[in-house]
Amino acid sequence: MRRVAVFVSIAVMVCVLWAQARAAEPERYDLRRLVEEPDVVGDVWREETRERVVQRTTATVDGRVLESTEEVGGVAFTRDQRVVALDESGAPSRLSMTYLRFEVLEPAEQVEVAGLVVDCTRRGEAWDLTAGGGRAIPAAVHDHLLEELTGATHAQTLALCRALFPAAPKAVGESWDVDVSALARALDFGEGLVRARSRGRGTLRTVSVRDGKEWLKVEHTIALVLDAVGGERLLEPMQMQLAFSFELSVSERSTCSASYTIETRSLLAVEEGVRTELTVRHESTSRKTGLPR
Repeated sequence: MRRVAVFVSIAVMVCVLWAQARAAEPERYDLRRLVEEPDVVGDVWREETRERVVQRTTATVDGRVLESTEEVGGVAFTRDQRVVALDESGAPSRLSMTYLRFEVLEPAEQVEVAGLVVDCTRRGEAWDLTAGGGRAIPAAVHDHLLEELTGATHAQTLALCRALFPAAPKAVGESWDVDVSALARALDFGEGLVRARSRGRGTLRTVSVRDGKEWLKVEHTIALVLDAVGGERLLEPMQMQLAFSFELSVSERSTCSASYTIETRSLLAVEEGVRTELTVRHESTSRKTGLPR
């Protein structure tokens, strides 16, 4: 009996130690699953976005540096987006956009969009845009929306997510290497990537609770070096710095916020002792909030 008691005591101790070890293990989150959540017909969310593009030209003449900076584009808008139909691959083939606000930042213009509903239907690789009630779509809205819809395919968006987010679940404080080759391919820069000089890291920074819901903050810092763009060799390699920050809702569909900056620096020309460089900075902040169907 004494031996049995010893065995029972040991078993209890093992269970206690196992439970303590389990309790000490940090919770891990499947980040890739959160960002790859498939679209569902009827999903609707509100999107609030602000984008701007700033261009700086630098000329170096006999050691003197001359600079000019200008804002070359930007918009800010609020709209409700609904998934109306999906194709066989799960990509949206029809969307409905209801605009609440649209502003051109440079040159400044407040575009009248009250009550504007735009039906977006994909036919092959092209998108048809039509407004309800026979209303004309303002040119600024039409051009921005068409550029947005045709800018990246569903497959490219998935590839971008898989390049940025790890396959294995992560705990707060853990980091991972970004697949810069896959990222460059998703951005259509794959052929020009100088892999040995490119790098990227992602980190799950924090988990917080707001209104009883968990939010994860994820940050990426990436540096790409390109020696060709669009199949054309560059005078010297282009430097591209990318910084992403995401807040992901653990429990709510179609709810997240994201911000990024992408800055490229390239040599335009060297002529008669004048070296001219171009720096372009893209900035964007966006928040998506899932709405009742």
